[in-house]
Amino acid sequence: MDMREFFNYLSEYTWKTMKRMSYEGIKELLIDFAKKEGIDLEKIAKMKGIDLDFNTATELTKVILGEELKSLVSPLYISDPPTWTIDNIYDYYGNKITNKRRDPATLYFRSGYFVGTYASAILYDGTVYTFIWTTYRDRFSVKDWILSYLAREYGITASEIEKIHVKYFIQGYADWIRRDQTTVYFDNSPVESGYIKFELWSEATYYPSIDSWPSDEIHSYPDDQDGGLYKIIGQKIKVLAGFPFYSQYPWLSSRSFGGGSETGISLTLYSNIYHQERLEGVGEWG
Repeated sequence: MDMREFFNYLSEYTWKTMKRMSYEGIKELLIDFAKKEGIDLEKIAKMKGIDLDFNTATELTKVILGEELKSLVSPLYISDPPTWTIDNIYDYYGNKITNKRRDPATLYFRSGYFVGTYASAILYDGTVYTFIWTTYRDRFSVKDWILSYLAREYGITASEIEKIHVKYFIQGYADWIRRDQTTVYFDNSPVESGYIKFELWSEATYYPSIDSWPSDEIHSYPDDQDGGLYKIIGQKIKVLAGFPFYSQYPWLSSRSFGGGSETGISLTLYSNIYHQERLEGVGEWG
């Protein structure tokens, strides 16, 4: 069973129904989805002597023979970051650069895929509500959806919301990285694949108090399909290093987040470098 197809199905379901998804509700959807694929999860669970309890992620993954569902029931998982804050990125040609938060760099984006739309509504009292879809949703529709959802589910009005932040996550693959005229090539490096995996995103923020999306909080291509993915394939791209969520170069690690979101969907990304990267556009830093 293709779990990515199920996550897309779940994204469409939550978007159309505007329902808050409980674990029990997701389990029922999963069972129905599997039946349409000719798979009877309840029958398989009974044969294996497994209690089909969605709150027991390990048991359920034994039934569907996959690991993807574990992230759904994990409130938050981030690969434990090491204590250092600087990443040393190098190749066997003798090239080396350092990378820390907010550092600019140029990457050659060989390929990638869209991971999901993430949104958070931050109230003035500090409460945060998060929403995730594995499909692309434009920021204006996301804003309207969230305002309607919060009003209906919790009686929260726009005047109580400080901002709505929307991000579009992309799983990227890069052949090289350049900083301060030094280029590190991954075809001759400790990264066995010959390219690195890394986290990339576009973003925009809406403020209900001014009914506006300030231009200085719009980065790269939030209005393009899949966060600008098709604009950057095969291009040099400008990025700024974000938080250090991963293991230090060259080790591949992952992070998953969103299991506790209102939509009950989580996202997983992978990286060979320490920091996530914010997309600043096609081109190269001067």
